[in-house]
Amino acid sequence: NEIMAGNNSTIADEFGEYDDWIEITNTGASPISLQGLGLVDHMDGSESFAFPDTTLSPGNYLIIWADEQGEQGDFHAPFRLDADGEDVFLTDGSVIIQQVTFPSLGADVSYGRWPDGTGTWRILSTATPGTENQNSIQPEEIDLCVNELLAINESGIQDELGEYEDWLEICNPGTEKIGRAAWRERVEVAVVA
Repeated sequence: NEIMAGNNSTIADEFGEYDDWIEITNTGASPISLQGLGLVDHMDGSESFAFPDTTLSPGNYLIIWADEQGEQGDFHAPFRLDADGEDVFLTDGSVIIQQVTFPSLGADVSYGRWPDGTGTWRILSTATPGTENQNSIQPEEIDLCVNELLAINESGIQDELGEYEDWLEICNPGTEKIGRAAWRERVEVAVVA
């Protein structure tokens, strides 16, 4: 349900350490036994975490510390998460139940489902370990449009190499600069097949 790969100050484990973590939740109506299930970050099985004999009640959350310190307790995995992004697999033996691919995450930034437990994976505005995910960061609205295109350019305009390429024109009709496109500036992008 939520992952943090750069926990610097969000939540400490029972030893006061700020370790990476993976949160799972039960979105169903019945308790779920986790016995036989596991987590891995590489499917070669070299560093797999096996859930102890635990039952997760509906609406409850469970944190697994990805800290390479299995000796610290039943919910400490033998692997860490890569803050540059990687895959995490929830498994039932050799069967993949779910695969989550998370992007590069900054310090104390979490990646989770929005809406909580059921939605798509995205960077969350606030990390919520052990509780319901809160509203996510919404993409900034951008006022861009495809203004014109030419699918067969045999004698129209030439690109910077003097070639006649197919092209499309993107326009920013707004008053604020977006990337390289300033107010009402038009930027041609060559489409090379």
